[in-house]
Amino acid sequence: MSVFSNNLLIGAGGQGTPSFNSGLIPNSIWLDGSADYLSKTFGSTGNQKRFTFAFWTQRSAIDEAAPGLYSAGDGSQNNDFNIYWNNTGGGGYAGNNLIVSQIDGGNSTWRIATSALYRDTAWYHIIVSVDTAESTEADRVKIYVNGDQVTSFVAADYPSEDADVDYVSDSANEQRIGRNQGANYLNGYIAQYTFLDGQSIQNSDVTVASFLDTQ
Repeated sequence: MSVFSNNLLIGAGGQGTPSFNSGLIPNSIWLDGSADYLSKTFGSTGNQKRFTFAFWTQRSAIDEAAPGLYSAGDGSQNNDFNIYWNNTGGGGYAGNNLIVSQIDGGNSTWRIATSALYRDTAWYHIIVSVDTAESTEADRVKIYVNGDQVTSFVAADYPSEDADVDYVSDSANEQRIGRNQGANYLNGYIAQYTFLDGQSIQNSDVTVASFLDTQ
């Protein structure tokens, strides 16, 4: 189920109609890149070993400072989980790749960074499926862009087997859409955001096709 299915995500309009809005995905919102984001704090902590994110997104600008697609943490930038577009040169990587990472005590616990660079102001469908119960390291985090699994990475440090991915679906930490744990906001559209607690593609709870059909 989608834990973020509120009136901001379902059928809400954006704050304008920028020129990059070509073929608007239904049920989308526009975030202005300066202060807009969605947030939720759960009443109880969910499954931190197995979960899936899926959403459509379209940026209005490229090479911005690490705009967040999802983040969860204590707000210090030292303890957090993030899904974000990388900025140019950020972390020593080329700009505009997609990064999924966890930071504890100011140090990177694990980080997945795609080799592919996403430089188009086009709609992208993104899935991040996490299942740390998988014995094969590379199966613990799977990323799909526009229905295709990403298999080439410039960084591929995976979570340990059976490890909890702290901060995600955690009642003690705010969950954010459109902002990372710093002050880096997404400037663009985001649509049909789904978070599945306790379900993953790896565990055959859901398929890639089931998300793509939502368009």
